[in-house]
Order: sequence, then C-alpha cells, then structure tokens
Amino acid sequence: MGSRKGKNILCSILLRPTNLPIKQQFLISQAISVAIVDVLNSYTDGFCIKWPNDIYYKEDKIAGILIENNLTSAGISTCIIGLGLNVNQKTFKSDAPNPISLFNIIGKETSVPELLQSILDRFNKVYSLVYSNVELLRENYFTNLLFNGQMREYADENGFFYGKIVDVENDGHLIIEDIEGERRRYAFKEVVFQLGVRS
Repeated sequence: MGSRKGKNILCSILLRPTNLPIKQQFLISQAISVAIVDVLNSYTDGFCIKWPNDIYYKEDKIAGILIENNLTSAGISTCIIGLGLNVNQKTFKSDAPNPISLFNIIGKETSVPELLQSILDRFNKVYSLVYSNVELLRENYFTNLLFNGQMREYADENGFFYGKIVDVENDGHLIIEDIEGERRRYAFKEVVFQLGVRS
C-alpha cells in the first residue's frame, strides 16, 4: 500500500505453538484477527474482519495479515505472523482500491509503539483461547466477520451469485448460503467479495 516510514505498523510475530495440530492452524489466524479488531474498536466502532484475516473499517482495508507456518509430523513447530496496519499515513499511492488508516478514521495521530503494544497484549490474551476455549474464539471471530449474515453479491469460478455467510469451518473454509438455500464451501481465494454491492 506504499507504506511511509514510521507512520504504520509493519512487523512480524514469532510463535512456537505447543501441541497444536496442523488441522487447527486457522485458529492462529482467528486469534490475531480478533485481537486487532478488539483494539481498533476501542478507538471507534466499525472495524471488522474480512475473511480470512484482512482487517477492515466498514468496507475499507486498514490492515493485512500474512501467516507462514512451519509444519512437521508432530504439528506446527513455528508460526510467523506478518502484520501491516495503516496508522498515521494520510494518503496512499498504490493499486489497492480501498486503503484507509486510523488517522483517516479518527482524525488524529496515534502512537505507533503504544498501539502495537496494545495489540500484542490483547493477542496474548486471545491466543490463550486456542488452548482453553476454541468455541469462544470461533464465536468472537464470526461475530466480527464482515457481511456476517448479510445477503451480498459474491463471485466464484462459475460467476456472480447472491448469498450470505453462515459459517467458517474449523479449518478456515467459508460457508456461504446462496438465495436457493444451497451451501457453498470455499477455500482461500476461491470466492471474491463484491464490495459496495448488496441485494
């Protein structure tokens, strides 16, 4: 997004998950997404998660998350979470269609180190749910999901269709129920959200 030096959060978080099966790796994505939205919503309402883990303010993108897991036969040995969060940048020069920053939203600058520390503190608490209360983590993730339960326009390899998000499975697959009542199951990058379009 053409990030300017010192204006945004660009960082990596190293995790060493304990006894976390490979099939449950999406829980890490849910935990960091929920933590970021929780912190940002303390500034003002309107932040949400665009499946699987982009962070949006209404329909504009404020943060992106990239997760790389090192997998072994025993499970996940290490996990690197890459985070890019627009904080104090006022304008953007990129091909991204809808970037926004916290400054654009609240109209004043925010301490980047303090915001990062708040996110890390919150993530530490939310991440504990991976081992103590998976259902609560999944519920918090789904509650904060962009377009959750709304009839919207989407596109997949077969074209455009209307549907609503009704579930996100444990492994991260998105479940959309179309207007005929059929449930469609998607992996990452198999479905496109049509922003700004609703039925």
